[in-house]
Amino acid sequence: MRKLLYTILCSLFALFVLGACNQSSTSDDAKEKTIGVTAEKTTSEINTEASEEVNEYQNILLQSSLNYGEAIKGGHYLITVLGAKSTSDNKVDVHLSIKNVRDDKLAINPSEAKFILIDKSTVYKDTIEPVEIQSEEVKDITVSFNVDKIEDDFSFLVDSTADPMPAFWEIDNLK
Repeated sequence: MRKLLYTILCSLFALFVLGACNQSSTSDDAKEKTIGVTAEKTTSEINTEASEEVNEYQNILLQSSLNYGEAIKGGHYLITVLGAKSTSDNKVDVHLSIKNVRDDKLAINPSEAKFILIDKSTVYKDTIEPVEIQSEEVKDITVSFNVDKIEDDFSFLVDSTADPMPAFWEIDNLK
């Protein structure tokens, strides 16, 4: 009787583990499908009225998009877009968090990077003041862009020669 109970419990545990593994792979597939749709939509929007400068960043825009609160990690930076807001008719502020994740524990200076905001036909670039971030330290930074007009959707990316990161964030709900 004891052996039978032990066998039944082990069998139920094995089924539970296999079922949990199957559910997590299904949710990953759903995420991949959603990311693909978002990237195609953004690419088609950009292709309709794209300037040459927008086309320069098109390969990055083909990658998966990130939303507020999502991060991307490179060799030097862990960058998270915390949010964005329009402060006037022609200004967009993007709030981000930058963490130093270098393995060699050296300080970083994200002012070498270009911060880029893209609408359907225009690329806006900005830089930040030099700021040193020590190992494992996090700094919250605001990047401001003067834009022609506040659009419904923008794409935000970081162009860094020291730590290239092929991803962009969707900046929306600014109106």
